[in-house]
Amino acid sequence: MDFYSPLGPAAVNFNCQIRRTFFHNTDSWPMHDSSDPLNGWSIKEVEATSTGPATSDIYGKLFRHLRFVLDGFLGRMESSSVAFELVQLDAADLPRHLAE
Repeated sequence: MDFYSPLGPAAVNFNCQIRRTFFHNTDSWPMHDSSDPLNGWSIKEVEATSTGPATSDIYGKLFRHLRFVLDGFLGRMESSSVAFELVQLDAADLPRHLAE
C-alpha cells in the first residue's frame, strides 16, 4: 500500500508507519456500531451543561461540554510553559522510555 502525503507525491522515502488506529485489522472497522460519543465522559457533567432551549439534546450538551473543556485546556496551555517531545513508538512502550 502506498502512502501519499497531503500534497500528492508518494511518501515512500519517509520513515512513516500507517496508524494502527485506522488500519489495525483489514477484516473489521475499529469503531463498532454500538460506539457512543458519550462513553468516557461524566454523564452528570454533560447533563449539567446548558444548551439553551434544547434541554433534552444530550449530544448538543456533549458538544458544548467538550468545547468548554477544550477551551479551558487551551487557556491553560497559553498561560503555561510547555515542551513536547514527539516520539514514534507504541504507547504501551512509553513508560519505559519516560524513565530514561
